[in-house]
Amino acid sequence: MYSELTGLNIPGLTLHRLIGESPLIRECALTGALNLRGSLSPDEWREMSELISGLILVFLRSHEGKEVARDQIEILHRFIFPKKYKVHDSRVKELAGMYRNTSLARGWALRKLMSELAEIVVPVRANAKNILDGAVCISTEPRAKEHFLYQEAIRHWTRAATLQLLAIRIYLDRAQVASSAEGKDITLDERVLKRDLMKVRKWEEHDPKHTLIKMILKAKDSQGTLPIELLIPTKLFSESMLISPPASTEGEPSEK
Repeated sequence: MYSELTGLNIPGLTLHRLIGESPLIRECALTGALNLRGSLSPDEWREMSELISGLILVFLRSHEGKEVARDQIEILHRFIFPKKYKVHDSRVKELAGMYRNTSLARGWALRKLMSELAEIVVPVRANAKNILDGAVCISTEPRAKEHFLYQEAIRHWTRAATLQLLAIRIYLDRAQVASSAEGKDITLDERVLKRDLMKVRKWEEHDPKHTLIKMILKAKDSQGTLPIELLIPTKLFSESMLISPPASTEGEPSEK
């Protein structure tokens, strides 16, 4: 059972032994408890989950000898423990502000918003292939009203609004509020954000694994029934899908 979970054949592997040798078990359990208690916002929960899974993925790539992954870990060390490496707060703040408002950053943020809205919208047309096929409306199911985006979605929805347009309207409204709080004028509009989404689609094409997976999924999805995380990916598949376990090395024990 545990060999199937890890993809590795380890003689005598038990759940107790596996947990004892697994980092972050306590921290992840604490995170789960906070989420169950309602102490974490949906955004905090998603961000924490993405960072933890992403860190493990980078570490495994580093283990496989990927130089870029090793560099990523070195950078993380310095900014997670800034005092140890004498990284000043001003430098952390400077880097935190970089790459935030680029076209790709906005495009991926819009993708994420569309993916979240997908949980509470339904197609207007009965014969629509899925929620990406034409106009949508807000679901009338009770659970939709409890969604953290429900009030924003209701406020910005209009007839003939597509999922993309609804996400853009919410994004622009948030950007307007943030700009007003800083005493700045907003420079974004619907046309700019649609162009950002187009740039994300073009950028995806430069990742061979992402492009290949999308082609395979498109060929298999004749009925438009794929899960929303595959229909509206919020990051490159090569940066979000688990890689295979490390290959067995000479001398490593294996089951007969």
